[in-house]
Amino acid sequence: MLAMLRHICHIQLKDTNLIKAGEEFKRKTYQALIWVSSSVTDEMVKKCNDFGRQGFEISQHTPVRVSQRCAMMERSKQINELSMVKVSDKEEDVRFAVITMSTQAGTILGNSCTAICSEPKTH
Repeated sequence: MLAMLRHICHIQLKDTNLIKAGEEFKRKTYQALIWVSSSVTDEMVKKCNDFGRQGFEISQHTPVRVSQRCAMMERSKQINELSMVKVSDKEEDVRFAVITMSTQAGTILGNSCTAICSEPKTH
């Protein structure tokens, strides 16, 4: 892939702060195919969907891969909506589900899925 840059210029610190301030209000929708250690049941899907309708907040640590440029800290991220569907009832697919999340920008999806699916009541 080839990229082209044009009209590059220096910006003031106040402009950078303005861009950063807007990040916390942006919403993004993510979708993930997940594997669950037991069969995905209708009860599990209903529980997840009921819980995800109300929105909630989770805490996430700075990923190790960015720790050289970002301080290691715990950040709160808002999950606005969460839904889950089973992939299918076929024998080979019973452990798979698709999770769709509407979240605050910057939410780390892999960590979110693990935390939410393991014990939703604690988040």
